[in-house]
Amino acid sequence: LITGALLASLTVPVFAAKELKSGEFTVVKNQVEHSLGSSKSLAKTKDQLEEKSVVDTGAASLTELGFNDSSILRLGSNTQFSFQSKERIIKLDKGTMLMNVPPGNGGITVDGGGVTGAVSGTTVMASRDEEGNFSFMILEGEGSGEVIGKDGVQVDLIPGQMAIVRQD
Repeated sequence: LITGALLASLTVPVFAAKELKSGEFTVVKNQVEHSLGSSKSLAKTKDQLEEKSVVDTGAASLTELGFNDSSILRLGSNTQFSFQSKERIIKLDKGTMLMNVPPGNGGITVDGGGVTGAVSGTTVMASRDEEGNFSFMILEGEGSGEVIGKDGVQVDLIPGQMAIVRQD
């Protein structure tokens, strides 16, 4: 547990990054909306999701997205997320996500409101609650990670470990 941490990152092998150009809804359960700008619509299986689109899942809802690089992202209930293609950034505004990024695709960065985690060729879980507390867990893979607090304290992560970063 690190209080006031700013950065959670993984040391991983460097690969040529493939853009996350688009995603496709492969599973949609209950209330899942996606929007680009002011246009908002209910998600359906096989709908496409473009960069900077925002996905919101309601209570007792979930969705799964498949990306063009074979990455798979699952979002739990009451989650809000968006992504940036070239930078491979997953922005988690609130809720819970689970993502598998196959080896060789480049990494992804999970931005949880000032706390970030970067992964490549692994499965990661991240969560951000209403207070802004962020948790980051490496479930499997070959990378290692670290969390660095404002005070410079560093904690290393390996697969199977989790860091919890409190907003305060």
